[in-house]
Amino acid sequence: MWFSSPRLHYGSDWARGRLTLCWNMKKRIVGFHLDDEQHWVAELECGHNQHVRHNPPWTIRPWVMTEEGRDRALGHELNCKKCDVGAPPDQGDPH
Repeated sequence: MWFSSPRLHYGSDWARGRLTLCWNMKKRIVGFHLDDEQHWVAELECGHNQHVRHNPPWTIRPWVMTEEGRDRALGHELNCKKCDVGAPPDQGDPH
């Protein structure tokens, strides 16, 4: 069975004037669904969901706009910020 490993990096906590350690939990994309506002959401192997909007110029993800692009993204890893903080899996059936 494949497991992703966390990647440790240094971050900054400017509000407290210190460096902090953060975990980057990379998780594979296993599916997609549209939210109530018709924005694409990636379903991650950990049970969390993450928006993957194409919203130029701030976020450039043209691959999310086509079924072919989303199909090619299956299996790719995203940093799961919810895993980083130990959040429980997202609830509900997205379909």
